[in-house]
Amino acid sequence: AGSIIGLLNTVDDRNNPLTRPSPPALLCQTLPDYLEGPALYRHFETLGVDYGPELQSVAEIWRGGDEALARIQLAEPFSPELAAGAALTAAIDAALQAFAWLVTGKSGDNGTFYAPAAFDSITWHQPGKAPAWAHAQLVQMASQASTGRAALLDEHGALVLELEGIRFAAIGASAADSVTDWLYQVNWELADPPAEATPLAGRWLVFADEQGVGDNLAAVIGQDGGQAIVIHQGAALVQSSAGQWQMRPDQPEDYGAILQSVLPDGLQGIVCLWSLGQADPQASTAANVDWHLTRHPAAILHLIQAVKRAAPEAVIPLWLVTLGAQPVAGSQVT
Repeated sequence: AGSIIGLLNTVDDRNNPLTRPSPPALLCQTLPDYLEGPALYRHFETLGVDYGPELQSVAEIWRGGDEALARIQLAEPFSPELAAGAALTAAIDAALQAFAWLVTGKSGDNGTFYAPAAFDSITWHQPGKAPAWAHAQLVQMASQASTGRAALLDEHGALVLELEGIRFAAIGASAADSVTDWLYQVNWELADPPAEATPLAGRWLVFADEQGVGDNLAAVIGQDGGQAIVIHQGAALVQSSAGQWQMRPDQPEDYGAILQSVLPDGLQGIVCLWSLGQADPQASTAANVDWHLTRHPAAILHLIQAVKRAAPEAVIPLWLVTLGAQPVAGSQVT
């Protein structure tokens, strides 16, 4: 996967006769090879390319010589807010699919798929007009890369959009066979503890849980010569003593106020234990989900943003302690 880079132009030349090629209904009669859409996508699957339903926009396709023609039938439904953009994207992809099938045939259907890699420009002749046909032309054929152009046409054969200078790169069948080599996962390995433990001297922020782990950690930090500032969740921002705060976990300004108070005297590290508290795990309700989001993912985001705002150049270690981790892909939870 990768990005395709080019230049977009918008023109209005619907009255220019040079932008009106032969009607597609006549052109397809001159192209000998024919496939219906489902057969085209089955062919692509044999090459290791599986198009999703929303991109299976070719209803019929013809090819011959150095050109191919596809009749577009867009998948339905597109969501209303994405309809225009998604439909245009699917139509452009149909034109690229037509070119891919054209080049596949020119290479002797030898198991090589040609994927779009770049283009020079897109010219939009009729913004807002729904494409009905896609026309692809091969300009240069090579073993590992090919170039060409493609056009989207309306139902009468008038240009809707042109893509010039399209470059396609060859993807062999061997690459599709080795798809498992494209995917990676993280495997954590147990490491020996360091010979010398991290010193607890200095000031620490401890976002304490409701189970007492944070309070016990604060006591250990104090015994080791450090100072723990313990922060509990509450209904308001309150500093009850020099080392005790309450704050609202869903209010970003509370994080900023605490950091502004403690950073001038230095900060050794931050420990967040808020995810150790749990709502009822059996209650699969919106309120339960909101409870968890507020006290861990959203809270961590607010905390990190507040640290970067208060001390943009500082590097402050952050420890996140979680509970109830779930194994992924058969891995062990440690």
